[in-house]
Amino acid sequence: MATKYRKSIRDGVVIKYGKKHFSWEMYYGLKKKVWHRLGNMCPDRDEMKVIYSLPESTVRWFSAWYEGRFVGSLYCYRTPSLYTLKGTILNYDFPKLNINLRLYVESIRSACEEGMKYYDFGSTPPPGSSHYAWKLTFNGSPRPIDYFEKVLDPLRVLVRKSLIRGSNLLGKECTYKYKTLNPLVRWLEE
Repeated sequence: MATKYRKSIRDGVVIKYGKKHFSWEMYYGLKKKVWHRLGNMCPDRDEMKVIYSLPESTVRWFSAWYEGRFVGSLYCYRTPSLYTLKGTILNYDFPKLNINLRLYVESIRSACEEGMKYYDFGSTPPPGSSHYAWKLTFNGSPRPIDYFEKVLDPLRVLVRKSLIRGSNLLGKECTYKYKTLNPLVRWLEE
């Protein structure tokens, strides 16, 4: 995985933070192109515009650029202790650039630098599946719980906690920034 990450850097993929680096038309245009290519109907334009218009304190955006072209994006919902991975989208015209891996690593790094305790990759696949093994490569520990936090300034209220197979919270101990969090990032620094 570290080799793929370094190759992505050598190939010239640049990750930028915040939605100020790309417009709504660029984002929705790429999303529409990708969904059409996969044979799916694209989400409603107004629904996606609501997500795009949320403030940076609620949603953290990451965009990938290659040779000056917008080639991918990822956004995470933020609570005081958790990043929840949501809309990942990338241009399939560049399969060898490892854009997804680069976006995930940079978003995990950002979560740790902000002092987040957890990074949530989303739903839990069954153990033994390739998706489950892929999630474990980020050195997390799958947890069979589903957390929903409602943020009421300054009070945090736990809205739901269930022991049903739900969200796969990859517990990331961010005490030493990202050095103990992710062996991948450690390899990159050596």
